[in-house]
Amino acid sequence: MSLPARQVAAPSPRPAPSRTPAPSRTPAPARTPSQRPTPDRARRAPAALARPRVHLGFVALSGILITALVVGLVALNAVLAQTAFHMNAAQERLSDLRRTNVELTEEAARRSSPEVVATWARRNHMVTPAVGEVHVLHVPGSGR
Repeated sequence: MSLPARQVAAPSPRPAPSRTPAPSRTPAPARTPSQRPTPDRARRAPAALARPRVHLGFVALSGILITALVVGLVALNAVLAQTAFHMNAAQERLSDLRRTNVELTEEAARRSSPEVVATWARRNHMVTPAVGEVHVLHVPGSGR
């Protein structure tokens, strides 16, 4: 089903064009070589005025931002390099401490062997007690 047609209003009559001719521009006279535009004239040329200008605030903000980013990257690189040096020094110290631990453990094992203890006791005039001479003392408060 379609909608009924609407009536279109008749266009309003336009005023009749005037018979007076439109003012015409006279062409500019040809320039001679002596009339070429000087820098002042070039600055005032419409083409130069139509170009978008770069705002000083934008240039300053961009420069500050770029400088801050470059300084930040350089500082980050320096911090990472310093951290790498500290890690290298810590790894070398850890290696030295492990080597020292192995040496001290071996020395403790040698010194605590029964033969070394018996030799030291003989040098210091110690003797093994007889079977009946050993007395075990129980101290009150020791928990036994």
